[in-house]
Order: sequence, then structure tokens, then C-alpha cells
Amino acid sequence: MSINEIVVSAEHVAARVMADARAEAQRLREEVDDYVDTALANFEQFLTRALSSIERGRDKMHALREIGTFQGEENE
Repeated sequence: MSINEIVVSAEHVAARVMADARAEAQRLREEVDDYVDTALANFEQFLTRALSSIERGRDKMHALREIGTFQGEENE
């Protein structure tokens, strides 16, 4: 085997290794993107439920305040 053949063979191996590494990097990027997207979606659902709970609590507080105001006016 000549030096030229060794160089060409090494270049082919290097190209294959690089292609495999790029494909693995792309797969890992997609996997991480999916993980982050799922985590953010779960966090969004948590925040949505929390905001709904806060809104219900404030509505209830306002309703109770109105009832208390009306009862206070009737007693005067």
C-alpha cells in the first residue's frame, strides 16, 4: 500500500467519523430540544393553573368584601 493510498483511506475514515459525529450531535440536539420543550410545557401548565387559582381567590375575596359591605350598610 502506497503512502497516497494510506492518506486516501485515512481521509475516508475521517470523513465517516466526522459524519457520524455530526449525526450524533444533531440527534442529541433534537433530544435536548424535546426535553426542554416538554419541561417548558409542564411549567406553563403549572403557571396557568396557579394563575387560575389566584384569579378564583381574588374573585372570592372581592365577592366576600361586597357581601360584607352590603351587610354593614343594612345594619347602620
